Amino acid sequence: MGASLFLKRLEQIGKDTLRLRLDRQLPVPEEQNGCYRVRELGAWMEEQAERIAEQLDQRNGNDYYGRLLDENQALLKQVRPLEKSKGAKP
Repeated sequence: MGASLFLKRLEQIGKDTLRLRLDRQLPVPEEQNGCYRVRELGAWMEEQAERIAEQLDQRNGNDYYGRLLDENQALLKQVRPLEKSKGAKP
């Protein structure tokens, strides 16, 4: 869940690719040299999170994990850029 949220945020701020060391068997196309498209990787992770949440909710007889995913999506709307404090070094 957290990885999907992180990747969505990267996409929001305009990051197109991300260099990662991932298992080459993941069904996400690698651009080259460990670079992945943020949008594609985020979509895949979101699909996985939704699938797992649905299975857990079905097993548990509730909607806890589905609601948790929805709450995480709502967090993206609350994100604001950090301001540098006056004494901070560049």
